[in-house]
Amino acid sequence: MRGNRRAFCSVNECRSPDNITCHFLSDLQGFWDRRPNKKDQTVPFSSCPIATVRVPAERVWGFLSQPENYAQWWDAHIRLITPAGLAHPGQHIEARTTAFGRQWSFDITVERVDHARRVIDLTTRFPFGITVHNHITCVPLDPMTCRVSFG
Repeated sequence: MRGNRRAFCSVNECRSPDNITCHFLSDLQGFWDRRPNKKDQTVPFSSCPIATVRVPAERVWGFLSQPENYAQWWDAHIRLITPAGLAHPGQHIEARTTAFGRQWSFDITVERVDHARRVIDLTTRFPFGITVHNHITCVPLDPMTCRVSFG
């Protein structure tokens, strides 16, 4: 049993202690039931994709710390980076994507960069007042492998 996760949960008849989706849904239901004001219809959502990559951390960080590379790993076109160059606090990125048959613009602000620890914090502002705080990390596991998380 890890943290406050239950060893076996009942969501969707899950019987596996390692089924992360099942545990997440179970935890979310528990949060929903414990709301102080049950009339409040907002639910926080947190997701942090993590991948182990067989590439040295320095090489991955070199890619992640260059905002012009972002269009290679997300479904969007970068329109403008101000000022250009390595990611640094205060940098502004304007991008556009297509969904539901129309174009959507969104803005990203680089809030914090720690090159020594390989960490970038971004604030992404989407239409309809949706704001996402992204935390990107690149942790070396051995000389040829690293773990990358985006959440």
